[in-house]
Amino acid sequence: MQLHARYTLFIVVATIFLLGFSSSAYAAYFTLEPSSKTVRKGEQFDVNVKINTEGEAPKTVEAVILYDESQLRIASIKEPSDSEKFFPLFFKKIMNNKVNMGASINPGAADGKSGEGLIGTIVFEGVLESSNVVNFLCQPGDTRDSNINVKKGARPTDIIECSKLNEATFIVSGVGGSATPTPRPTGDIIPTRIPSPRSSITPTGRITPSITPTRTITPSITITPSIAPVATASATPSPVSISPTPSGLPATGILRTTGTAIGVGILLVVISIIVKVLIL
Repeated sequence: MQLHARYTLFIVVATIFLLGFSSSAYAAYFTLEPSSKTVRKGEQFDVNVKINTEGEAPKTVEAVILYDESQLRIASIKEPSDSEKFFPLFFKKIMNNKVNMGASINPGAADGKSGEGLIGTIVFEGVLESSNVVNFLCQPGDTRDSNINVKKGARPTDIIECSKLNEATFIVSGVGGSATPTPRPTGDIIPTRIPSPRSSITPTGRITPSITPTRTITPSITITPSIAPVATASATPSPVSISPTPSGLPATGILRTTGTAIGVGILLVVISIIVKVLIL
């Protein structure tokens, strides 16, 4: 009886020891960073998926992440740069409200990768004013969801610790959506200010045509010179009246010549009469 009791006690202690050992061995996990954030509706934000192997050296990993697609939209999934990558190979897949993001060592590599690092980045966008929980799909012992695999013996073993996976809360605020139009009225004010200088310029342009008629008056001013010649013409006749005076002189000579001729004619008549009287 005592032997049986001792045997039972040994079994219990061994079970507890094995459970403790297995829980410490299965310790690798993923994290979402940041774990909380408040954004405006329509704003995009990054969520990093990181890994901590807790001393293990996995060869392949896959994080399955759930989100509400009616309230959040995935704008893109970014592969880390070469300097940030935890694993050299990267893959991604989006299906409805689920994101599969994975990585692995190069084919043929003998050893896995140990430590902490970045697997990839999800770029979300807030669609509706809401509070959203983004988390990992993980069930202990199920390799069809999130998993971190090491090779123990001939078979790969999933060593992910689901209880260590965190979840993130993202609040999409409607305040940002209403605040966004604030610059738009400012933009609307700018156009209203622009026409005012234009309107002030337009009258100036209109004044220019009014100046043009003033220039058309200039020809009327040129008429004044035409009047000036008339005035000079009225002054000119005085010397012109002088020029007719010498021209009239020949006329006076003509009258004198005519008088002389008449006198000579009369004289001849008288002489002819005298001659006739003497002859007769």
